[in-house]
Amino acid sequence: MNLFVLLMAMASAKFDCSLAQAVQRARDSAFSTLTAMQRMDEETLNRKETFAHLLPKLELDGVQLSQSSNIATFGLPFPGDQYVPFYSIQDIRISTKIPLVHPALWRHLAESDAAYAARTQERETAKAFAGLQGGLAWIEAAKAQALVKDREEGLHLAQTLREMSLEQKQAGTATRLDLVRAQIQETQSKRSLSMARMALEKALLVLNRLLSLEDGDRATLVGALPLKPTETLPSRSGIELPQIRSAKAARDAARLATKTAQADKYPTLSGFADYGYTGTHLNRDGLWTGKIGIQASWELFDGGGVETKVSKALVRERIAALAERDAQLVARQDEQEALSAVTETAEQLRQAMEAGALVDTELVLAKDKFRAGASGNAEVVQAQGNQTQAHAAWIEAAGTHQAALLRLRWARGNWEGF
Repeated sequence: MNLFVLLMAMASAKFDCSLAQAVQRARDSAFSTLTAMQRMDEETLNRKETFAHLLPKLELDGVQLSQSSNIATFGLPFPGDQYVPFYSIQDIRISTKIPLVHPALWRHLAESDAAYAARTQERETAKAFAGLQGGLAWIEAAKAQALVKDREEGLHLAQTLREMSLEQKQAGTATRLDLVRAQIQETQSKRSLSMARMALEKALLVLNRLLSLEDGDRATLVGALPLKPTETLPSRSGIELPQIRSAKAARDAARLATKTAQADKYPTLSGFADYGYTGTHLNRDGLWTGKIGIQASWELFDGGGVETKVSKALVRERIAALAERDAQLVARQDEQEALSAVTETAEQLRQAMEAGALVDTELVLAKDKFRAGASGNAEVVQAQGNQTQAHAAWIEAAGTHQAALLRLRWARGNWEGF
């Protein structure tokens, strides 16, 4: 074996991929899923940042200062010279402050929890949609693979017809025109096979991207596209759809954001303590001093900023409520549309199966007639053309039906039973 081909084969890894595996891998590794997981991590850090504001703050400050003073600026009369020459101050202090009562900070913490819950549901929604996209990509690839197989069989039939036409011409029961027709049919079959292979390669590339396969790795389809209607429909999972849970979580987060904005109106209470050493070069008598206390603060008016913030939060809350209602409506419509599509595509697939069986019979009869010398091969060529079109329609109908079934699974939140 060529060394380069061997190295390439060793470098590339195959991923045996059934429909269920495509759905699961896409759910776990698609870009949208990974992005949603990073947003969860970001929200976790936001919560830690919010919680940090509720913990005591500890500061260590040190000052080395040289200064002079004009006593007259103190506003008190002193006898004698009003000028104090330069002197040094050393001050080293440690201080702490802790919020005792701070409604806004506690509401911020609850808001962070709600935002994390919303991010979690966004991840589940992203996973469900990624699974749908991965499954649809697998169906497209399986459909393209089935078409390649059918085109290979069509090429084999065209080659058989060309050989038969040559034999019939040599036997004197066929004309040069029959042989040319068969050669044209073979050429067209090769072209159709080449186009089908290109379509399969493109479908596999899309599937590889949606499955987040590394460069050089390729998905190998396991299983074939079912060419008959599926009689058993997926049932409802009994669990609320992730897109609805996500909308509800976003609404809850918006409600808490409103309460957080309202909490900025409330008073706060903080405790503080300070202890350190202060000395000068004038008397060189350093002292350890400190203080401890409680501070209450209540901003009575800030120019209307808090009221505006609350109003904006209420608008976002109403938008979130509308989004939740819309998500429920869309979910019901998706299920109805998917169910209708499954029913219609099943009927279309049955009709395509019947048409495929008829053209297969037509081809057999036309070949028997030509082989017996009762006619030229024009009827065979026509029958093969009809078979090519009918089989393509059959495969397309089968793919459309499977895609409708997958969408019904997604609409019902049921990813079991592939």
